[in-house]
Amino acid sequence: GQYHPQVWLDRTFAAEQRRVTQLVLERARGAGLATVDTFPRFAIEPAAASFYDNTHLNGRGNAMVASLLAARLPDLS
Repeated sequence: GQYHPQVWLDRTFAAEQRRVTQLVLERARGAGLATVDTFPRFAIEPAAASFYDNTHLNGRGNAMVASLLAARLPDLS
């Protein structure tokens, strides 16, 4: 699960996006797919929106997601 940068600026928008993303992730897990939710990692950043350029992750944001995926790989084998 990845999130729009507005999530880090608007609590109401964040709550709705979290709700929707959790439903999608639950369905994916139910179908036997591996999932990663990036929210908890980005949420601990003091300025999570700084990991974005416009509506896309920047290099730092992509590196963070890559590290989350790499950490998840051992669980998949």
